[in-house]
Formats: sequence, structure tokens, C-alpha cells
Amino acid sequence: MHFHNTVILFLALGTSLHVSAAPFAYITNQGSDDISVIDLAKKQVIKTIKAGHKPAGIAVSQADKRAYVSNPESKDISVIDTDINLVLKNIPVGNGPVGIAVSPDGLNTYVSDWYDHTVYILDNERLEITGQFSVGHSPSGLDLSPNGSKIYIANRDDNNLMIFDRHKLSLLATIHVGKAPFGVTVSRDGQLIFVANVQSGDISIIDGKTNKVINTVKTGLFPYAIAHDDSNNRIYVTNQRDNSVSVIDLDKCKVIKTIPVGEYPEGIDIDIARRQVYVVNWFDDNVSIINTDTLTVTGEIPTGSGSRAFGRFIQFSDLP
Repeated sequence: MHFHNTVILFLALGTSLHVSAAPFAYITNQGSDDISVIDLAKKQVIKTIKAGHKPAGIAVSQADKRAYVSNPESKDISVIDTDINLVLKNIPVGNGPVGIAVSPDGLNTYVSDWYDHTVYILDNERLEITGQFSVGHSPSGLDLSPNGSKIYIANRDDNNLMIFDRHKLSLLATIHVGKAPFGVTVSRDGQLIFVANVQSGDISIIDGKTNKVINTVKTGLFPYAIAHDDSNNRIYVTNQRDNSVSVIDLDKCKVIKTIPVGEYPEGIDIDIARRQVYVVNWFDDNVSIINTDTLTVTGEIPTGSGSRAFGRFIQFSDLP
């Protein structure tokens, strides 16, 4: 009842809702303990939302119109209603939540805990942690298959990727990859899994049917996160210590271009329909915009302090 009254009050005061077709980006700012909400059509921040302490991971759900934020230092998750841009609840979880991903059906959010070597399961309707399962050492990035049946988790200190059955929580496979895997992205058709190996400076490409590494592609220094562009059969990889993005042609399995961006790029996401890639630069406090046709940076958007946005951070009003 209290939350319902709050919403009515904000509407009466004229707080804007997302009624346009433009996509919005939710950028975690670790230095300023907040989230920058960017109207990607206007290319500007339209609201700043306070989060927990040192927010890092982000998972925007297209199904339930929420953004889920991992706060490693305050050991909790902030849940944001993306229609009204308000925090609904801060939920305690583990000792170091980092990676975060929402199931395609919007029913659950999965959170990898760096120190507990565990993935926690959030019930998105009840907004309560309802389960957990053990994984490898220092789990970081995670993603789900497009049909929501599998969970993929990178264990940085074990140099492997684990695949779990989402419903049975049984381990399906453990795949050795490069050194210090961090970001994990599943292709939009679920056929390939891409893993960014920070310390070996490469990407492991895994066949989703055989669970085998079928290619390893060198990138720049400290590859961190990956966005998949199925329309051009490419992936885009942020290279933290090269201040660049590697563009990998998946037909050729090689880098076709290296694009300079801001300092220490981390999070990356893509709007395929509008042919834009968004790169979050931690040390420059901004987001670089890459055009997927020209493979050039076409603009920058200032954000908060220490922007990271590790995860899928775009909220589409119309699905891409």
C-alpha cells in the first residue's frame, strides 16, 4: 500500500514514465554509488538513481521492466522499476555479488557471489532470495540460454565455464577456457557461447550443442565483456587495458578492427535494430557510441563516477 501511494504521488508530481519507443540504458557508477539512466535517443542522462555501495553488475529485464543491480560492497541487490525509475527494494545477498542476469521469462534473477563461490536465485515476484547453488572459485559473469533452460557461469580462478540446468540446478558440463574468464555472453540463437579470458587476452568460442571450445581468438589486453551482433555475425569485446573494443568476425574467427574508445572500457551492450554499440568507460565516466555500419565512434555520453555496467544494461521499449 505504501509503494502504491508513492507511485500515485510521483505521477501527480509529473515524474516522467517511459512511454516513447526509445531505448534506455542503465549504467552502474561505482564511484558515485548510483545509476545513470540514459535516454539513448537524446543521448543524455535523464535521471540518476541512488543504489547500494559500489554498484557494478546490471541486468535489465525486458520481461518485467526492471533493472537488477549488484552492489558488492553493501552486499545486496537494488531492484529498479524502469517505468518509474524508482528503487523498489534493496535485497541482502551473499558477501560479494558481482555478475547478474535475468531469466528470459522474467521469473528469476541469478547473482554470482565472488567470495561465496555461489550463485544465488532471486524470485522476481516475491523479491526474495529463494535458492542457491555452489559453483567454482570467484564466479564472475553469467548468462542464460535464450530459452531459459541453461545457466552459464565463468569461474575466474578455476579458468573454466560451468553449465547448469536451470530448473534442476544440476551441473551439465565444465569447460576449460583461457586464463581468468570473466564476461560470458550467449549468442542470440543459443548456438554459441563467448567467454572473455582477461589474463590470457583472448575469447573462447564454445559450441552450445557439444559444449566444446571450437575457437580461441586473441584480442587486446584484458578483454572483459562481450556483445553479440547476429545481424553482422560479429562480437564486440571491451579491452580494459588497451582502451579499445575488438570487433571479431565470427565467419573468419579473427579481429577485423580495433576501435579506440575511452579509458578502461568494461560494460558493453548492443542495440541491433538501431545499429549502435554502447561501451562503458570506467576511468572516463562516460559511454562511447559505436556505429555497427562504419565501426567508428560517433559520440560520447557523460555518466556518473566510475561507470562499469557489467551486464546487459539496455531497456528496450520495443524488443530488438
